[in-house]
Amino acid sequence: KQWYQRRVRGLEFVKTLDATEISQTTYSILDLGFALQCATLVLMMQGGFMMIEAGSISNRLKLRSIVLKNFGDNILAGTIYMAIGYGISYGDGGSFIGGSGFALQGFPMCTENDNGTTICDSKQYALLIYRLTFAISTGTILSGAVAERMRLPLYYISSCFVSCWMYPVVCRWIWYKSGWASIHNSHEKRLFGTGVLDYAGSGVVHMTGALPALILLPLLGPRKHRFRGDSKEERLPGQNNYYTTIGAMILWMCWYGFVCGSTASSAHDLGYRRSYQGSVVAKIAVNTTVAAAAASLVTVLLGLYYEKKTDCSNANNGIIAGLVGITGSCATVDTEFAVVIGFVSAFVYFSASKCMIKVKLDDVVDAVPIHLCCGLWGLIAPAIFSRREYVELAFNHYTNSSEVPCGILYSCDGLGSKLLAANLTYALALVAWVATMSCLLFIPLHFLKLLRKEMPEEEEIEVNTESYSEELPDLVLPTIAEEDNIITNQNAEESDQESTTTDERSDTDQVPTYSTSEISQVQSVYPDVIDLQRVQPELHVIPPSPGNSDQLRSDDDSTESDDNTGSDEAELRLNSSHSVS
Repeated sequence: KQWYQRRVRGLEFVKTLDATEISQTTYSILDLGFALQCATLVLMMQGGFMMIEAGSISNRLKLRSIVLKNFGDNILAGTIYMAIGYGISYGDGGSFIGGSGFALQGFPMCTENDNGTTICDSKQYALLIYRLTFAISTGTILSGAVAERMRLPLYYISSCFVSCWMYPVVCRWIWYKSGWASIHNSHEKRLFGTGVLDYAGSGVVHMTGALPALILLPLLGPRKHRFRGDSKEERLPGQNNYYTTIGAMILWMCWYGFVCGSTASSAHDLGYRRSYQGSVVAKIAVNTTVAAAAASLVTVLLGLYYEKKTDCSNANNGIIAGLVGITGSCATVDTEFAVVIGFVSAFVYFSASKCMIKVKLDDVVDAVPIHLCCGLWGLIAPAIFSRREYVELAFNHYTNSSEVPCGILYSCDGLGSKLLAANLTYALALVAWVATMSCLLFIPLHFLKLLRKEMPEEEEIEVNTESYSEELPDLVLPTIAEEDNIITNQNAEESDQESTTTDERSDTDQVPTYSTSEISQVQSVYPDVIDLQRVQPELHVIPPSPGNSDQLRSDDDSTESDDNTGSDEAELRLNSSHSVS
């Protein structure tokens, strides 16, 4: 009996081991598949950026360069990041910059341990492709802001410089486990004892991508006819709201891969427990949705109040502003605070956009107000609204609950103010780094006159089209009341023209008008002509020729009328552009 009991316990233990190994393998496969699917969504964001930029430009000959720029980001920035950028971000080294793992050295698919057993693990490759898409998206933010003015080779250089040098450094600071501002660092090494909380990259991605654009815009100058001497905005022709709306919807859909995939990235890289990651992903999706919707609604209302009109661009840019604002705190705030973050993002974007116009900075897609200003707000928001329980659940690597930070709205032993100080310190360091590198690159190119060049086809369009005449007409859209008055006046003018045309034709043609009985006689010979006078009251009937008048007044000899159809046809004339026979 004892032997049997020991055997049963042993079999149960073996089954437990097998089940654990199978479940761990299944979890690993599912996690890798989720990370790769999120990476695919982030890569599809390039299509959204391309559609928004294509719908915002005024020169249609620039569409080809827009397509080339977005594909070039994938090709050039992707290749260089795998060769250099990934090692700078996640290679072994110091807290400021990595010094190993270049050209994917040190990331083999399969390794052999001491006893000769081969172990294959593809998690590094899944993380590589996911982080690669973040780097590409960072460089693409520059594209929309400087559209129609920057030389294509110089744009490639700038985009690769942002994606493969500026971004990897600021990324390592807070997302690598030993970065100097990382929340993943050990407790004694965290900045202000908390580290920086930027869950999916409001500062890391969006501020880094938009700050070089802010430095480039004064150097490039505005497009022709964009502003007048009194700083009044000129709405350049050629914008397509259908393209921009489709692009905004693509970005909104792909943004779920951007924010939700950060959960899989953290769990794989740092070995966190994955038991509650599904709940975190669901919360991220809800917060992202409500923040984007709230920001879009408020932006449309602001446009209606200040501009006296509803505009698709306000709705589209409001969506993206809300998405950028919630990115840094999507996993650590309550849903009601996600709505508040979206509301504030709308005000931040709208006011920043008006300030850009006031100082005559021509940002084609409002990349600076959206990504830089709302990105800064998205970096501050976690230090205000984050709840301690959600922070512990999202990162799940704290050994002591007293170490977990929270926002200043909650009481967590003074860690809220320290978290705010850490996030602001990181924002200042990011601005200093990116601005310095941008100035070192762009200012020499500006003095060498290599940044901007007016293309010959651009000059030809400005001469030969009305949209680019010497004196561009005022293209400010009218209000709703003005549009109603315009439509009413146009309808009155059209009715006057129609009545004048009718009178002229009546005086010129002098076509007699026949009574209803005579029209019915025509209809008796030609049954297909039914209720013409009801359809068109201004119906005139030309009487038949005298030789065939007897056939119209009698119903005899239908055979003869069939033989002489050509001579018996009555001509019907309408006082319009249509004719009936």
